[in-house]
Amino acid sequence: MPDVDISIVAIIAAVVINMVFGMLWYSPMLFGNMWAKSMGTTLDKLQKAGNPAVSMSVTVLLTIILGATLDYFSNGLGLEGAMEGLMFGLVVAGGIVVTTIAPDYIFANRPKMSLIMHAAYQFIAVTLISVAVTLIG
Repeated sequence: MPDVDISIVAIIAAVVINMVFGMLWYSPMLFGNMWAKSMGTTLDKLQKAGNPAVSMSVTVLLTIILGATLDYFSNGLGLEGAMEGLMFGLVVAGGIVVTTIAPDYIFANRPKMSLIMHAAYQFIAVTLISVAVTLIG
């Protein structure tokens, strides 16, 4: 295994990108209402259910792990520049992330529109984070 540094700045960037992009993607301005409807509910009901502090904390923790992992591999592969980060992100997002999300939705018989919206979000988020960590890390 190569001796690779992981950048704290890249990890912070990953968290900021994921949180801001997620707030926009799942907001009523973009796809929030359509996504909630595909799940058979509303944004109001979803916001009242569960514990938002726990949801956000878990999301931040998992994004720290995601950012560190992407930074580790980006640095280990010697990637440089936005285009290499973009290609890396497209490969990871399309080849790993979306392909692991889809079977869960299919076997759980979840709505297809929900799968499409969630997979598209993850695809774009992972790609954006990959570009950021490649440029920063």
